[in-house]
Amino acid sequence: MRTVSSRIIAGLVIVGVGLVLLANVVIPDFQMGSVFRLIIGIAVIALGVSTLLSSWSNLWWALALLVVGVALILDNFGLLPFSPWALIAPAAVIALGLSVLTRRRPKAAPSAASAQGHASCSGVAGSAADAGRFGAPSGDAALDQNVTAVLGGSEVRSTAHGFRSASMTAVLGSSTLDLTRAVLAPEVRIDVLAFMGGLEIRIPDGARVRVEATALLGGVEDRSVFSVSAADPSVAATAPVVVIGGQVMLGSLEIRN
Repeated sequence: MRTVSSRIIAGLVIVGVGLVLLANVVIPDFQMGSVFRLIIGIAVIALGVSTLLSSWSNLWWALALLVVGVALILDNFGLLPFSPWALIAPAAVIALGLSVLTRRRPKAAPSAASAQGHASCSGVAGSAADAGRFGAPSGDAALDQNVTAVLGGSEVRSTAHGFRSASMTAVLGSSTLDLTRAVLAPEVRIDVLAFMGGLEIRIPDGARVRVEATALLGGVEDRSVFSVSAADPSVAATAPVVVIGGQVMLGSLEIRN
């Protein structure tokens, strides 16, 4: 749904630019600059709506895009006393701050379900005794991770048994989460937020990845390889799934083995 809507928006913008260029050739006294600004404003609003529809976790970024898009349209009709481009930086910073303040730890599968899933996959249950054995503190705190880097770098290597969720933030910095030595729960949820920073997630072989993160003037690259042999469908069906959601703005997210 998100991919289709993004493709439709991109296609409509390109068609609109082409029509403006054609009108500039065939229509005398055509004000191409004014129409271009109108198209850009509409495109920014459409991008904001698409961002909001992709996930409600993108609410603040979507509102920032809507504000900038409306300002561009108002400026096109001479109804704005200042340059709409001046709104981009403060809108992005405010959206970033509100996103950080309202972020919640991603929902993880119940520990009992995780234990049951791992018992069927590897014959080892994620009990409290296992947590102690793998260095997890009381309350399974090591099964969830919070990796934050602001104006710097941060790297976390987890060896937890039944790892289930993580939250990653990089603002003008870089964050790395290494799960290659962790035993994953049947479903792992990782929430990311990158603003002018880089995120790297390393997953173990035999885990599948589903990327739901939104990139705004940023890049998301999934270089992971699902290495379980297709000859054993039972193993492939029970392989853990790593779901990655959140926002990447003016930054990058890389997932690899």
